[in-house]
Amino acid sequence: MKNTIYSLILVLAIAGFTSCKKDDDNKKKDTTAPVIEKVLINGETDSDHIHLHPGDELELEIHFSDNEELKSAKVEIHHAGDGHSHRMNAVPFAYNSILELSGKQAHEHLDIHIPDNAADGEYHLTVQAIDASGNESVLYFAELEVETH
Repeated sequence: MKNTIYSLILVLAIAGFTSCKKDDDNKKKDTTAPVIEKVLINGETDSDHIHLHPGDELELEIHFSDNEELKSAKVEIHHAGDGHSHRMNAVPFAYNSILELSGKQAHEHLDIHIPDNAADGEYHLTVQAIDASGNESVLYFAELEVETH
């Protein structure tokens, strides 16, 4: 009789724990990375090497998409040269921005000022998107060349 009561309690306990399982556990995990659909640099789509001058404006238009939900994107520009310049008071220029995104589609417009004292040389522009599940897009990459007039 004791074994029957213990067995009944065990069966009820197991049934109670399994019935409390979250509905989220039955959902399929999102493993699809977001996509950077298009990047326009100063209005051009096929620009992977851009020439700029100190004091110029760099205009970026970026289109993102995801199958579930976008979360954020990172836009970065950093100096890729050897760190020397022949101009007085020239300093390597850097830009970092985290963009908050939402929905399945997003469009961002950025106007980035190249400082008047930006050092001549090669710079790298990168863009990467992250969705709500933490998936990361393929890194977008372009080279920028800053030269004094």
